[in-house]
Amino acid sequence: MSAIYQSKYTDKLVSASQILVEKLMEKIAKKDKKTLPIKFWELPQYTKVFVRHIVGANKLLKKYPVEVILKALEDPAANWILYFEHKKLPSICDKYASKDAVKKEEKIVAVDVMQRPRQQVNKNGLLERLD
Repeated sequence: MSAIYQSKYTDKLVSASQILVEKLMEKIAKKDKKTLPIKFWELPQYTKVFVRHIVGANKLLKKYPVEVILKALEDPAANWILYFEHKKLPSICDKYASKDAVKKEEKIVAVDVMQRPRQQVNKNGLLERLD
């Protein structure tokens, strides 16, 4: 998987699963009233938890796009979801996946196929004057 997202906790680009885990770890830290340090996944107290969440994020990414999962994690119904294997998370993701699909369909319908192409304007440039 290519690294395409900018991380808050390092200056490098990271994978979609790491972005999801960072978001989830932020929720956990907020619940515990802590802040996450830079490269927190390298610290002993976060290493095992981080790896476990990466596995869960990768399983969820097989079903849903990263944008849908991020929206689901920010949903008020997901306030106390602190791991990706939670039984309510797929239903919340389904809700946002269906909204995302409807928005894509609306974008396709909004394009007017019968619109005439733009007419070319004759320019009176130097090359046209030479003819």
